[in-house]
Amino acid sequence: MAADTLDDRLVGWQDVMPTLLGLAGVPTPTSVEGHSMITGERRQRFYGEVGEGRRATRMIHDGRHKLIPVGNRVQLFDLEQDPDEIIDLSGAASHAEVRQHLEGDLIEEFYGSDLEWLRDGALIGLPDEEDLPTPNRGLSGQRGLH
Repeated sequence: MAADTLDDRLVGWQDVMPTLLGLAGVPTPTSVEGHSMITGERRQRFYGEVGEGRRATRMIHDGRHKLIPVGNRVQLFDLEQDPDEIIDLSGAASHAEVRQHLEGDLIEEFYGSDLEWLRDGALIGLPDEEDLPTPNRGLSGQRGLH
């Protein structure tokens, strides 16, 4: 690939190690979930997760659209038209099929405590709950809540 080439494949942190190993000529172990960003296969979708329980964040991205469940709501963005993720299309009739498809893809990735977000195979999220800040006596609280 030329130095001035744009590559729009879906990549994540798990792809760094296989990429570096490939550049060094070292085989990537079969247990590694990532793909080389240079020679690896292209993903059709990318799933990301952070945290567990009520503070968990999950998302699925198909290269154009990104779906993010938040509590008991869902956000859907068209990253081609809205790269800053400002316009939530989750309730738009024009994007109902995209939402349904991405929700299905997201549900396929769920395991463990994520299964609490489902009822009868459908994404329902978690009940609303007031999230009050806890006391922070550390230095990180010196400039307000984070």
